[in-house]
Amino acid sequence: MSYPRPKRLNRQRIAEAALEIIDREGLPSLSMRRIGAELDVEGMALYRHYPQKDAILTEVVDIVVGRPEYPHTDDWRRNLRLLSLDLRARVLAHPNAMPLVAARWLQAQALQKVMQEARSEVEQSVSDAQALLHALMSFVLGYCWLEVGAFVGSLPDEGGLTRRSVSPDQFLAGNDSGESGKASEQFLGELEFLLAGPIVRRP
Repeated sequence: MSYPRPKRLNRQRIAEAALEIIDREGLPSLSMRRIGAELDVEGMALYRHYPQKDAILTEVVDIVVGRPEYPHTDDWRRNLRLLSLDLRARVLAHPNAMPLVAARWLQAQALQKVMQEARSEVEQSVSDAQALLHALMSFVLGYCWLEVGAFVGSLPDEGGLTRRSVSPDQFLAGNDSGESGKASEQFLGELEFLLAGPIVRRP
């Protein structure tokens, strides 16, 4: 009798398995041994692909953020609005990973590429484009943080108080259409306030 060959272990499979564990069980449950069990291998086998768990966490953020694209319409405010909505949707799809995204978004290469494109466009109209983009990211991530009820205290793998983990399906089900719509409306309203605020334009 022939048996199916096991899938080859690689960095992508490991990071995806880590995110699945985070989604189902929460960030505090993640360990090299737990990832190994998910993939039906010894935890030590993961070190051939990642030198430490920290590197896997950074890869998880890359998966959550995905490959966003800068809209490139003829209105930089609309572009930032669309980018913000896209990022919010990506983060809320994995509520248990919110602490990782908040702590490591600067390491997400795809997101950094998009922010560089945004800066190149916005700095043509705004005197301090970098400050505006930093404020924008702080707002988007901070708003998502409040929406998912992220942890309070140290990072989960370093101890501290953490909130109850919740799966993506539970999170979405817990926000009925009325509440979800209200949150989205409030998010858009505050985003508009940020983008329409006092901006010193170039002469």
